[in-house]
Amino acid sequence: MIIKSFELNNYCGISHLVCHFKSGVNIIDNADVLKAVYKVINGDFSESPDITAEITPHANQQINTRGSPNETKSFNIFVFSDTAVYSDYFNLYKHLDDLHKKEKLLKTDGIIATRFFRHRLNKYIKSFKPFAYPGKNGYKIILQSDGKFSAVNAENQPLIMNNKKEKAFFELMCFLKLREFWNDTEKAVNMNYEKRPFIISGLPKNYCRKLKESKLFDKEEQVFIATAQFGFF
Repeated sequence: MIIKSFELNNYCGISHLVCHFKSGVNIIDNADVLKAVYKVINGDFSESPDITAEITPHANQQINTRGSPNETKSFNIFVFSDTAVYSDYFNLYKHLDDLHKKEKLLKTDGIIATRFFRHRLNKYIKSFKPFAYPGKNGYKIILQSDGKFSAVNAENQPLIMNNKKEKAFFELMCFLKLREFWNDTEKAVNMNYEKRPFIISGLPKNYCRKLKESKLFDKEEQVFIATAQFGFF
């Protein structure tokens, strides 16, 4: 799914605006435009007269027909200032018998309790290939057998993250891998499944280059990045 363009009429503080977008990275610096993008991504605009969107392959395509729509939807947005610990999510998925951990999980329509999901989860963890940590020479991000991500060097020593921004960027790397896992899982369930675009909100400008260097998303995948932090997510 690619948002090619949309037209806003009397939407929030915008009287009229036509926006055109490309596949790959799109930088958004207007809160109302970003809010409209979010509504279109999640399909919340079809009955709204103030937003008219052109989407490929088709605006009315049913993207989630089975599986875990709520969980997949949660990976359409990453808020840089959020405290979500995505690095622990796979570990949470592995421990359904732990009620405390289970309560932390987002609603997944029961798919995480199926044998199909358990098989895909274990296969993904076992086959995970470590990748270089962007901007940190000699460090790579690994996925441990218990389902937890970590950043380590060649001696397996963990990366010391001295500030919240560095920790948030690490969680963003984990978020992108979780998104990859859920997209692949949805594709296995529904052959007509199409990845939705996603938003990264509040990404500091000095991290934009690091993100591009990471090569963690396909060039044809549509990404909307807001370097400002908007408080409506």
